[in-house]
Amino acid sequence: MPDYGKIRFLPQPRRVTFESTASTLKGVDFCRLEVTRSLLGSVPGPIVLAEVAGLPTLEDYRLQVAPQAVILRAGSERGWFYGLHTLKQLAAQCPGNLPLCRIEDGPDFPNRGFMLDVSRDKVPKLGALLQLIELMAACKYNQLQLYMEHTYAYAGHEIVWRSASPFHSADIRKLDAFCRERFIELVPNQNTFGHMHRWLIHEPYRHMAERPDGGETDLGYRPEPQGLCATDPASIELVDDLLGQLLPQFRSRQVNIGCDETIDLGYGRSKTAVQNLGRGRVYLNYVNQVIELCRNKGYTVQLWGDIILKYPELVEELPDNCIALNWGYEGDHPFQRETELFRRAGIPFYVCPGTSSWNSIVGRTDNMLRNVRNAAEQGRKNNASGFLLTDWGDNGHWQPLSVVIPALLYGAGVSWNGRGNEAEGLARQIDAIDAGSNGWGRLLLDAGNLYALPQYHLHNRSVLFDLLQGGDAAIESMRALTLPGLEKTLRQTRRLLARLGRLSPPGKDSLLRKDEIHWSLSMLELACLRGLQSKRGSELKTWRRSALELKARFVEIWNLRHRPGGLRDSLKRFEPLVEEKFPPCK
Repeated sequence: MPDYGKIRFLPQPRRVTFESTASTLKGVDFCRLEVTRSLLGSVPGPIVLAEVAGLPTLEDYRLQVAPQAVILRAGSERGWFYGLHTLKQLAAQCPGNLPLCRIEDGPDFPNRGFMLDVSRDKVPKLGALLQLIELMAACKYNQLQLYMEHTYAYAGHEIVWRSASPFHSADIRKLDAFCRERFIELVPNQNTFGHMHRWLIHEPYRHMAERPDGGETDLGYRPEPQGLCATDPASIELVDDLLGQLLPQFRSRQVNIGCDETIDLGYGRSKTAVQNLGRGRVYLNYVNQVIELCRNKGYTVQLWGDIILKYPELVEELPDNCIALNWGYEGDHPFQRETELFRRAGIPFYVCPGTSSWNSIVGRTDNMLRNVRNAAEQGRKNNASGFLLTDWGDNGHWQPLSVVIPALLYGAGVSWNGRGNEAEGLARQIDAIDAGSNGWGRLLLDAGNLYALPQYHLHNRSVLFDLLQGGDAAIESMRALTLPGLEKTLRQTRRLLARLGRLSPPGKDSLLRKDEIHWSLSMLELACLRGLQSKRGSELKTWRRSALELKARFVEIWNLRHRPGGLRDSLKRFEPLVEEKFPPCK
């Protein structure tokens, strides 16, 4: 009997039973299937779609490869769609005769989403997004969100977005139609409270800010305005205008209104209200106004749960058309306590871990694995209605899209079938993309663990990333690093670069993926050299040429997947590296 145990699916189904013989069907005949909603009306002859009742969910399916036919049973088109993707993955790994087998499958979470930051600073080209959506569909995700602050072309607000290469109505409608063909809900996502800096720095909006001239916040002094003023009716008027323009471009009847990290609430114009009512009450009063706007337009609201969790006594007051998004990005994030709070309050919620890619360049693999599994396990335990994996673009969005692949696949696995998708099989799942190549998945995971070798843990970022971006954080980190730790990290980085040179990554864009990872590893090699020279007190000039070359390569790679807007802001973060603004620190 062939070793069918080596076959990997994305995600791994609940139950797969292989028989000892093969069918007369050739796998190669199914590899080229373009699995879409439209295909369901004209599947190839050997495939029989049967509608059945009694399966646990409308996304469950039962796939049987019989001697002369493939029989796919499900209670809806969604089930057939996911079953056909499983068949295609099987066929890609068995191009000869397909093995006789039975597969029983269905999801843990009814909503399984991915959120991509398209505001800081990368705005992807449509082609890059369409390719991402194809991968998401193959991995059985059913929701996509594009996090927006200032990257939609709102009429009458050109001063905000004119240099951002924003999405226009036609872009959103094309993406929405493409998603619908793949049973993915494209959910609008526009922050409406905090993180409005890109609006409030412009004079027509500055008067709406909590602190129009900047000032102290929860995270220290900020020289420019950060969030809308919760007590100013003009804030709600602006939000009403934005949502009124954005929401009609989507088929979805949900909207993510953000409302996270309101770091300056109560520091400025709302200070008196906060003193009289309490910070939590002022926050909730504003949020309820935004929720009411959405309710009047017929939408269910999603909002980030970090602020309301600070005021447990107010959680039960969230309106009934609201879904809380319980986010946290460290491996030990207290999802157990937080999900129990939402469950006891009767508030629908998603668990929202992260890819651990931002502020790292190559990711933080072990942290990502713990974070994602922790979120999924506690979400299942406390009846979360969804799982939303997030990928942010803090500090220039330096990480390439290829770095996100391990988290995207792992998140798909644990949200679909947590008990059957362990981290041990992830490297082979990555290799299985588009028929795959041996070694690529292991290399990505190993590169993502470079952050741990210096043995200095930082919250939500890597010390190697700090060494590249400079500033007070880098100097503080340098004092805690050791020469042996940096030397060990440098040796491993160079080993990974050598391994990369011998590999051909899977996928249609294999050369770009390889170039992205080569650039990422080269940046971390530079970080190690910078740290070593600083610790030794030697001249800090040897890396300038390399830094300039890597900056130029960054621009080339950026332009292949992303629009030009945001590039200038991202490149500003290279200045400490290129200009050698980093004093010796033994």
